[in-house]
Parts: sequence; C-alpha cells; structure tokens
Amino acid sequence: MKIAFIAQPFDVLLPNPKNSISIWVDEISSKIVQNHEAVVYSAKTDSHDELTQKNNVRHVGISTVFDKKIIEIINKFQARIQSLFSKVLGIKIKFYSPKSHFFRWYYYLFYITDISLKIQQEKPDSVVLSNFSQFLPIIRFFNKNTKIILMMQCDWLIEIDAKRIDSWIKNADIILGCSDYIVEGIKKKFPQFQSKCHTLYNGSNEIEFNVNEVSDVLIESIRKELNLKDEKIILFVGRITPEKGIHVLIEAMRLVVDLQPDCALLIVGPFALNPPSPIDSKERDSLTNKIETLKNNYKKHLQELSKPIEDKVKFVGSLPHKRLAAYYSSCDIFVHPSVWNEPFGMILTEAMSCERPVISTYAGGIPEIVVHDRTGLLVKPDDTQALADAILQLLNSEKQRGEMGKEGKKRVENKFSWDKTTEVFLEVLEQTKMKQ
Repeated sequence: MKIAFIAQPFDVLLPNPKNSISIWVDEISSKIVQNHEAVVYSAKTDSHDELTQKNNVRHVGISTVFDKKIIEIINKFQARIQSLFSKVLGIKIKFYSPKSHFFRWYYYLFYITDISLKIQQEKPDSVVLSNFSQFLPIIRFFNKNTKIILMMQCDWLIEIDAKRIDSWIKNADIILGCSDYIVEGIKKKFPQFQSKCHTLYNGSNEIEFNVNEVSDVLIESIRKELNLKDEKIILFVGRITPEKGIHVLIEAMRLVVDLQPDCALLIVGPFALNPPSPIDSKERDSLTNKIETLKNNYKKHLQELSKPIEDKVKFVGSLPHKRLAAYYSSCDIFVHPSVWNEPFGMILTEAMSCERPVISTYAGGIPEIVVHDRTGLLVKPDDTQALADAILQLLNSEKQRGEMGKEGKKRVENKFSWDKTTEVFLEVLEQTKMKQ
C-alpha cells in the first residue's frame, strides 16, 4: 500500500519536526514504511531539498512563495481600505484578521494544487491531510479514485460554520480525530458523515521519553544552567498562548510559593501567534472572549504577572523536541493548565512516559489521557485556587507523585504509543477498504 501525507503548509518536518502535528506525520510515516510505501509533502525550507529521504520515507518539498505573496497582498489591501474608510468617512471596518486566512478557500491554494497534481502522477492508495478541510475539494478534483483521509488535530470542524464546510468534507472518505472529544463533536455537527468518523489517538515515543535514559549528570546540568539548587520543579511545556492557560499557572504559583517557597516554575516553549477563533464573537462564551483579548499582548501580560515571584518563574524558551525528555525527567510535577477544549495534549503523554505526575484540566480530550487521582490530577479550567491546591497536594506527597508517575507510564504504554496509533490507523484503512 502506498500512502501520501500532506503536512500543514507552515509545518517544518526536516531535519526534525517542530510541532505536534508534524511529529504525528513524521512518526506515522516512519512506522508504516516498514511494510508499506510512504511519501510526505510539505513546504520547502532551507534544509529541505525538493526530494529528500528520511527513515526510508520520501519527502517532497513544495514551494510556498506565491501563496505567501498572495496573503501579503490581501493584508495590505485590507489595511489600505480600512485606513481609507476611517479617514474619509469616519467609519471603522473590521475585515477578517490576517491570521484568519486559515479558514479561507484561497489559503495556500498554489501549495495544495501543486501537491494534488503530484499525487495524480504518484497514484497512492490513500492520502492523509492534516486539518485543512478547504484543501479537500482540490485534492479530489485531481484524484477522483484516491482514498482521502482528513486527520483533525484541532476543533475547526466543530467551530467553523457547517454550511461553509459541508461541501468540503464530503470529499473525505475517512475523517479521523485525535480524541473522542473531537470525533463526537464532528458527528454531532455532521450526522450525515458519522460513518466516516473514527478516533485515532496521538502517541508518544516511549524510547525517547524514558526517564531511565536521562543521566543524572544531564539533569544536574539543567539545574545549574537555570541556577536551581534543591527547589522542586513545576514544569510547563508547549506554545505560550492564552488558551494554554500559562497566566492561570503563574497566578497559581503566586499562591503556591506563599506556602511552599522551595519550588520553581519552568516554562518551556515559544511565544506563538495563533489564529483567532473561527467562532463569531457574538457566539463566544466569556472564557473564549477572554482568551481572544489576551492574544493581543500576551507576553507582556505574563511578564507583569510574574513580577512578584520573578525569581521563581523561568522562561526557558523554545527547545528541540529531543531535549524535552531531560526537562520532563528533571521536574517533580508537570502542569498543563489548558483553559480551552484541548483536542489532545501530546505533551501530557510525553510527561507521563517519563513517569511524571501531571496536573491538567477537565477540558476537551484531556480527561481521555489523564485519569484523575491515578495518573495525575484534573481541575476546572481557569480556576487559579484549584490549580494551586492541586500543585500543593503533589508537592507535599512524594509517595503520590511516584505512584502517579508509574501509573502514567503504564497508561502510555497500553494506549498512547506510536506503535498502537499506527496499528489503529492501518486497521481503519483496511476496514474501509473492505467496506468499499
């Protein structure tokens, strides 16, 4: 069987993937190539020739120069029209935000057209597309008889207006979601496509994320580099954006250090600009509106929150994915204080694989990963006091931390390994093949 994977147009896969979705493509393609043929299409970068081989997977680089130019021109045009109406007529016009191009038909049109033509020549048995449902009609136009799988790692299908995307997703033969939360949301909104929908959990690299493979010397070097002595470490890893709830975590830390001053918070990850929610502002709840407001100047907001305990909060910055195992292994508690409906949460499975207890929230797909009171603790989203109490509970019990860490490791091995994910992925493809 030959399977083609289409990466998001801004994702970097070579030399190493840099976010959870590109990691998914990299891991699954590398696994299936043991018995099948795999080709990955992604944006061409400086480290990405037009055709590159990695782990026996062919990587084809696609130019995105024209697409970026088109979006740049549209942004400039919108800005000029807004300025003209404001100055001449005194009217403020609000266009779709530049970041909202994510949800438009013209978004990276040349990118997906080029890929669709190459797929037409390659003739794979199946094509796997990540997230961008507006690409589906274009792929289908050039590839009438190819099986197309839409892999949803976010809740855009749940949030975007149904009438707008119904004609897009009908072109998919299979719709996969990274959690039951995502899949059930799609089934509810599009009952006509229920039979196409399946849950495919993300995985974790058990070999890479293994506390036994991280030396004490490396852990000590991290402590020394960050000027830490005997403090207990609370760790966050991920994109630093409002929906991840880092502001709630810092507020909780201000309560924690009053009672347990011998601890420190490490925040690992880049400050990121995310697209606005596709939900119309009139339909958003108060928490979603709060998240949208915080997107305007989140870095400054976190810096202000951290000032009273700035010696306890350390922004580490972005790290290569392979270095994260050492940070997971260095921490006492991993905290993921998500305030939105997280589709999955790969960093949770990575921390659990490193035998660390996790604290997160009852949001989205997270409760499908973390078993409350067994592999970690779950609290209500955006609840500073509850988060602080959970952190204090685990800080005060080394025994509980150890037990939860071991249970978390077992859960990852049984349910969230890349081998398991690949096995389920191939089973779904085979079952659909039999039905046809």
